[in-house]
Amino acid sequence: LAVIGLLYELGDDSECNEFLDKFWSVFPVEKGNVEYTGENFDLNKKLTDELAEGYYHWYGSLTTPPCTEGVSWNLLKRREKVCQAQVDRLRTALSATQGGINFNNRVTQPLNHRVVAEMSQGSPVRPVNNIAMSEVVGKWLYGSKGEGKANADVQRSTWGGLCVTGQEQSPIDVVTANVAQASTASITTHFDTTVSYVKNTGHGFQLFETKPNNNVINGSDVVDDFSGTSKGYSMVAGDKFNFYQVHWHTPSENTIDGQSFAMEAHFVHQLDDVALHG
Repeated sequence: LAVIGLLYELGDDSECNEFLDKFWSVFPVEKGNVEYTGENFDLNKKLTDELAEGYYHWYGSLTTPPCTEGVSWNLLKRREKVCQAQVDRLRTALSATQGGINFNNRVTQPLNHRVVAEMSQGSPVRPVNNIAMSEVVGKWLYGSKGEGKANADVQRSTWGGLCVTGQEQSPIDVVTANVAQASTASITTHFDTTVSYVKNTGHGFQLFETKPNNNVINGSDVVDDFSGTSKGYSMVAGDKFNFYQVHWHTPSENTIDGQSFAMEAHFVHQLDDVALHG
């Protein structure tokens, strides 16, 4: 698995994110899917400039149960702006689907023995990553109703398993003074998508599904893109990772030097290995 993370800083009312504005208001407040009939948008163009400015890399985990480890994390150094109205729309939906809990961030986890690398152009450092997505069973919570921020105790007691016992968990706080200077082949994205609907998962807003090709909308099996085969891929340090989905958290899950941000997007990928995705 590999995740490209994008942080959003809170701007003023005139700095609403133009890219998010293309589809943000279409997301349903309640759990479920809604048809998207607007203009399609280019996810590759969206990330090109951000990727060019480098990223922080480490190995961690999924940030929701089952918290599978071995995930290649790549947090972009360049941030984008988002306005309060856009954050509030996500918070309103989260409150409606999570029993009054209007946030969806996991608390940061200990770095332990890991080192965060600051990546730039140069010689490739190839990751080894051959894990698959796992299904989640049971109810898990980010915090308790009425709380205004993530609760580590509630997360430990309701998430359990590797989320509690793992030693390479995400998210983390990136302490820039401690990052190792490194080099890697640049990440390039080759997404091939056409958005036909938007989704409220019950834990946030999401585009596309966490599976290779198909998904279900209103009881019918449909494809995520016009090719009918895949949603494209990204090359990460020389390895091909198939793109699955992108979703958003508020506030951000990863932090920089202890600073949290208004939102964070996660572009989730799976290693292109037939043994993992069939």
